[in-house]
Amino acid sequence: MESLKAISQPKSLAKIAYAKLRSAILNGELRAGELYNEIAIAKQMGISRTPVRESLLELTSKGLVTFLPRRGVMIRSLSEEDLEELFELRSVLENHFFVKISSSPSDYDFSNLEKYIREQKNAALKNNVPGYLRANGAFHGAMAEMCGNKRMVEIYGTIADLIRLLALQSMKNPMRMNDRLIPQHEAMLKALKSGDTSLATALLTIHLKESKQAALEGIKSTKDIDLNNVLSIS
Repeated sequence: MESLKAISQPKSLAKIAYAKLRSAILNGELRAGELYNEIAIAKQMGISRTPVRESLLELTSKGLVTFLPRRGVMIRSLSEEDLEELFELRSVLENHFFVKISSSPSDYDFSNLEKYIREQKNAALKNNVPGYLRANGAFHGAMAEMCGNKRMVEIYGTIADLIRLLALQSMKNPMRMNDRLIPQHEAMLKALKSGDTSLATALLTIHLKESKQAALEGIKSTKDIDLNNVLSIS
């Protein structure tokens, strides 16, 4: 049984490294377009390369990181095509969650949704962008968890991370929609609790459409800035 104990430590270290790297990516500490060295990351974290490599491979499978042979790793820059695909998947899943929850609201505990709205408000007051995006994602993710389908929770979690990364990359100020976003969350929560499926799904459609449009404008704006930089250099 000693061999099992021997492999338990690097596995736990890989999980810790994954959590830390994922947090650094989604908080904007590790930025898209910059090259990161596996050895340097391991040295900074005070661990060997093996758990770092394992965590980076998992982040790659989640779509957050790209391996560049003999060069290092790079945080993915998400495109308009990524945006279209992510929001299409998000719409399908979240509509399912809304229909299921609003069809029998008495079966569900809404306290986490209420908590994440409070956290989002507090983050907005402090101009805490990572905290704001984290609470925003947690609000939607909580509905996946409420539905109790573990596979859907896992799939939605991957989508939610990519959308959070997209918001960081595409929006100069992700909180500029705050005046609309939080009231929309509150309205959706109210509709879900009252069992009004038609209203809940209609509000969700508006919410996703506006969020997608804001992200799309951000991507296009970033492209324009990059093009202007190229033209000024040439």
